Amino acid sequence: MKKNWFTLYGDTFLWINDDSGLVYNAGNNKRFHFHLSDKIVDICHQLIETTNLYSVELTDEAIKDSEINKWINSIESIQAGYRTLDVAFDERPVSLNPILKVQDNKKYYNEQHKLGFNSKKYS
Repeated sequence: MKKNWFTLYGDTFLWINDDSGLVYNAGNNKRFHFHLSDKIVDICHQLIETTNLYSVELTDEAIKDSEINKWINSIESIQAGYRTLDVAFDERPVSLNPILKVQDNKKYYNEQHKLGFNSKKYS
């Protein structure tokens, strides 16, 4: 049975908190802030679920919903995700969730710069 899918790119981060969310495309530094409605929060939880590999099925109802379409269009406009229509489950697109490494400090990045791993020195 063919289905419709929405997938976030591997360089895209999705964060949700209380009643708001953020999609950030690390490849082009574009972001999209949004309000978490009941419909959108359900999709976000499915996308964040590691086993779903950043991909969620779009039901016929979701495809016709103006709020969901506006949200998806906003994500597509910053090149952070895409729709795939009429594809079987085993052929669906998947993407690996990105990992944000925040445990390093300024000293670490300055040392990396000295070794030639970074083009910017942090002060």
